[in-house]
Amino acid sequence: MSLSTEQSQRDRIKELSRKHVFTSWSAQGALDQLPLAGGEGAHFWDYEGNRYLDLTSQLVNVNIGYQHPK
Repeated sequence: MSLSTEQSQRDRIKELSRKHVFTSWSAQGALDQLPLAGGEGAHFWDYEGNRYLDLTSQLVNVNIGYQHPK
């Protein structure tokens, strides 16, 4: 995917999220959400290629990872 296509996809995801997702514990208009490009195991990454360890999913569910092979 080209950089401009990835940025367009990221911006579209942010806009859809802002319109349709209620994020608890936050003033909705002040959010600057992080659109995710993918995930595997306990890691996920954004459209800029930054990789993160998912430490917050344990707050709302069991961290079983992304794309389990079964």
